Amino acid sequence: MKTDNIFVYGTLRRDVKNSNYKLIAKYTQFIGFGFVYGKLYNISWYPGAVLEERGKNRVYGEIYRIKKPFYKKLLKILDEYEECSPKFPKPHEYKRVITDAFVNGSKIKVWIYEYNFNINKLQIIKSGNYTLF
Repeated sequence: MKTDNIFVYGTLRRDVKNSNYKLIAKYTQFIGFGFVYGKLYNISWYPGAVLEERGKNRVYGEIYRIKKPFYKKLLKILDEYEECSPKFPKPHEYKRVITDAFVNGSKIKVWIYEYNFNINKLQIIKSGNYTLF
């Protein structure tokens, strides 16, 4: 399965002021603010989302459409940033997966970087919104 959309919920959001947001701005088009079902955890100076099928828990973020000529390039750069490319030892802290996101009353498929390690001792971000943490 493939999608041209990406969901960012942490350090790549525009209001976090991470220099890597410039890549998102350059290679994508903003669709809107939305959510995925799941829980958001504070890992360190960055968050991690763990997806759920449905339920009351939501992770809020921004949805972007990757511009066609930059699709492979941007995903490769982001895999490096999230340290889940083949050059990093396994197991990876994050995995890039496709899930459903909800934006402007519609459901769309998006890429998201899901946290892949144990969450038992992590603090949950109850709002589901990293910028409100």
